[in-house]
Amino acid sequence: MGAVKGRSECSQPTVLSVGMAVRQGAMANGPTPARDSGMMNKPPWSKYQDEAAAHFAGLGMVATVEESLAGARATHAVDVVVRFQRYGLQHLWIVECKKWRSRVGKAEVLVLQQVAADVGADRAFLLSERGFQSGAVTAARWSNVTLTALADLVGAAEQDALDDTLAEMNRRLAELTRTMHDQTPYTGMVRRQPAPGLDFDAVLQVHADALDLRLRLQRAIARSGVSDADRAVTRMRESLEYLADRLASFEVSVERLSQGVATAIQDAQVAVSDLTESIDGFFDAVHGAVRDPGTPAADAQYAHAALCMRRIHEDAGRIMAGASKPVGHRVRALMRHLLDRTYLMASDPSLTADELAVERNVVAHLIAAVREAAD
Repeated sequence: MGAVKGRSECSQPTVLSVGMAVRQGAMANGPTPARDSGMMNKPPWSKYQDEAAAHFAGLGMVATVEESLAGARATHAVDVVVRFQRYGLQHLWIVECKKWRSRVGKAEVLVLQQVAADVGADRAFLLSERGFQSGAVTAARWSNVTLTALADLVGAAEQDALDDTLAEMNRRLAELTRTMHDQTPYTGMVRRQPAPGLDFDAVLQVHADALDLRLRLQRAIARSGVSDADRAVTRMRESLEYLADRLASFEVSVERLSQGVATAIQDAQVAVSDLTESIDGFFDAVHGAVRDPGTPAADAQYAHAALCMRRIHEDAGRIMAGASKPVGHRVRALMRHLLDRTYLMASDPSLTADELAVERNVVAHLIAAVREAAD
């Protein structure tokens, strides 16, 4: 902090945006030097600042290099100033970069604490690839100063990003699984059964992959050092690529299932409408025969009623082929009533129009029960 490292008091701060960080490859596989003009001629400490700024910019924050930051008591030259908004609040972080050949001591921590308090920073970072003396660690322990190496900071950020990706995949997988179950309910129009093209073994395998991935990674990090954790991140990245492919395939299968179920429901609803129409045709034909008994017209009406009876059985069979249990029970109840009572009444020569009207009303209630179960 302060006017050090030969920097000019009149130099303008360099601001990195997310786009610049991406172009510079800041988050490729660790800190990568920015590739702006004159970068190769910069001293190591200046490159270190650019790498730190590029890291924070790559996380979606605004990072400014070598900014003069006004505080309550003084103006401070800060290596990297990071600003971002979270939960509707503006946050300010300051970063001091120490590209030293030796470990950073306690004095640097105390100075950074004072600067952070003066400018109102929410957090301060002291970066060093050489580590920190015990006094520095003790001084920072109960403060808002984080002591770390940039490489560790980048690695931790990548780990969190991978964890977030896995969490989002698990969320999406759970959502798709719920969709799959919603599309194949026990109580709806269509009974639960695999639709053509849906591989339930693949669904179970995706669940198993996600669980296995998380357990393996947790075990690896829990019992290993930094190097092993780095290898675990690499394995996790590879596994996530595989899991993403499986999840995409699963999403296609669920979409195919949804389309198949929608088609089945539509077909069943059409079949219910056809069944209703066939039953109405049957009662109309019988009513015509009862109205003109013993005439050629009555014979024609009875012949039409027989045709409607065949259509009723065909329509009922279409519904039963894909109906859920509640729908199936009510269709069977309807057909038993038609066979045991309605058809026998229709064949009775003494049947009156009033008796037929009462029976038609009873059957109408049975049809309404079928529709209710189907909706």
